[in-house]
Amino acid sequence: MLLPLISKYRKKGALAFLSFLLFAGFMVSAHMDSGFTKDRPKPTSLLYVLNADDNTAMWATYEHKLSDWTAQYIIDKLAVPPQINETISSKYGTDFTYTYEAPLKNIPKPTIEVQLDTVINNVRSIRLCITPNRPINRLEVFTNPIDILKADVNGIQLSDHFLQNRNSGRLITNYISDKNFTDINLEFPADSPLELTFYEASNDLLNNELFSIPERREDQIPMPFVLNDAIVTVQKLKFGQ
Repeated sequence: MLLPLISKYRKKGALAFLSFLLFAGFMVSAHMDSGFTKDRPKPTSLLYVLNADDNTAMWATYEHKLSDWTAQYIIDKLAVPPQINETISSKYGTDFTYTYEAPLKNIPKPTIEVQLDTVINNVRSIRLCITPNRPINRLEVFTNPIDILKADVNGIQLSDHFLQNRNSGRLITNYISDKNFTDINLEFPADSPLELTFYEASNDLLNNELFSIPERREDQIPMPFVLNDAIVTVQKLKFGQ
């Protein structure tokens, strides 16, 4: 039925070439989907992110083409909230690709104590103590765009060069064991509002008793060089003018 119509095209060669390209594309895609083995596994990723301030949670992934393991949780590919990708870091600065709403779990957030808050000569000084209430692997702290004049973490002073070149807003990454607390001392202009965002991460998503995440198949592995298989809590603290 279509033969008379096709015969009217002057550029049959171009049509045939286009058909070949489409066929080749489908074949490559199919090969990529089925080409993972125990010896050449597919990197996969999944995180649970709990916003402790507004009591919401989401699943997140770094995968561009979702594996069937991840697709159990990333059911619809929702846009990633900008503030999440601006903060949660990995070795190569990889951004999340997709998120999806997740059920709320009773993940304990850290205790944040303000032990000092004074203003002298228009310089505001604060001292914080952040204590985990669950086993965690790392704490990350970010700030809004603000001039941090001085900072030390657990008695170690951060360099002026670092403080003046914090393009991402990241202030510290502290790797933690045995629920150790983190002491932070900051000095900043008294007329500048400060917003701190705290991210606690534990690498126990697959064996935490609050979750029932299945093990990966033999042809899948955790994606390397990124925060993965993690439970993350997000919490903010603001100091106004």
